[in-house]
Amino acid sequence: MIKVKKFQPGEEFLFLGQPYQLLSNEDLPKAIIFDGSLKISPLVLNNARDHLECWYKSQALDYITARVEHYSQLTGLKYRSLRLSNASRQWGSCSHKDSLHFTWRLIMAPERVVDYVVIHELMHLRQKNHSRLFWQEVAGVIPDYKQDEHWLKQNAHLLAWPS
Repeated sequence: MIKVKKFQPGEEFLFLGQPYQLLSNEDLPKAIIFDGSLKISPLVLNNARDHLECWYKSQALDYITARVEHYSQLTGLKYRSLRLSNASRQWGSCSHKDSLHFTWRLIMAPERVVDYVVIHELMHLRQKNHSRLFWQEVAGVIPDYKQDEHWLKQNAHLLAWPS
């Protein structure tokens, strides 16, 4: 059973696979601050869900872009563009025009799982399918990718965001 979030102090939120309890703090220069703990200004508590979602999207764009750049340089693969999506079940995609898309919800998964999704989509720049050759390309960069794939299948519900 999935617990419904109320977006109140005391609730736990995942960030890069780690749970953080939401704390309220009056002395924040911004609505949301992450400094090893996840803090929200009491001034925005009535709209906490939107502020948290905005914060997650910003973090996801920065983090996933950095990981794509890292693995793009490592593999020599070039992509056209990178965008975030609102997808709730598709972690990433690669278009026929070599544009990469990732759901912002991925930022809640562990770092190595984010890397797996990034590598998976980058490998579609070489193989636009899920053939045996595609999976060999993925395994060439992350040999134990199956455990990350398994984590996503078992824990997809943890990355859900109420609409």
